[in-house]
Amino acid sequence: MKAGERLARDANLRAAIRDAESDTVATWRKLDRRTFLKLTGLAGGGLTLAACFGGDTPSAATGQAAQFEPNAFVRIATDGTILIYSKIPEIGQGIKTSLPMIIAEELDADWERVKIEQAVINPEVYGRQSAGGSRSVATSWDQLREAGAVARSMLVSAAAEKWQVPENECVTAASVVTHRPSGKQLGYGELAEAAAGLPVPPVE
Repeated sequence: MKAGERLARDANLRAAIRDAESDTVATWRKLDRRTFLKLTGLAGGGLTLAACFGGDTPSAATGQAAQFEPNAFVRIATDGTILIYSKIPEIGQGIKTSLPMIIAEELDADWERVKIEQAVINPEVYGRQSAGGSRSVATSWDQLREAGAVARSMLVSAAAEKWQVPENECVTAASVVTHRPSGKQLGYGELAEAAAGLPVPPVE
């Protein structure tokens, strides 16, 4: 994706987040406490994940061959399902949609294949997880974009390795890696197992 396209995409993403926050506030104000807890996932348990960006973890393998988990925010199954964890609880501000959207856009994911779950409370992994002050998107923007970018980079690396081609000849869109010169394509699900065996690149 070219720099100009990314700038336009980021502007569209910010607009979509504002719309989502506005629409969600109106919807959540109508819910009772029991329904609110059920929908946000705060009434249930969570999944303890590995370190946020590689850390001491040598690869993105999770112990399950069918999972690609490059960091604490993203998990991709071989069927192409993308699970994104929202680190901040939903209290009517639309954040459980807004934050995963940032990751999904940087990942070039097909939003129809995305599922969202509430992350466990772990500030050492996720950083600030409190809601309030309308700061969640601004303070999480870089962290979440990096999470999506790392996952995307590893999927491209896995595809390039399979095809034995340079990574810069590969592009991504809608959860698919395409080799531009040949037109070959592989979905993120098809690449999940191979990507899980790669070392997690450091965040710059």
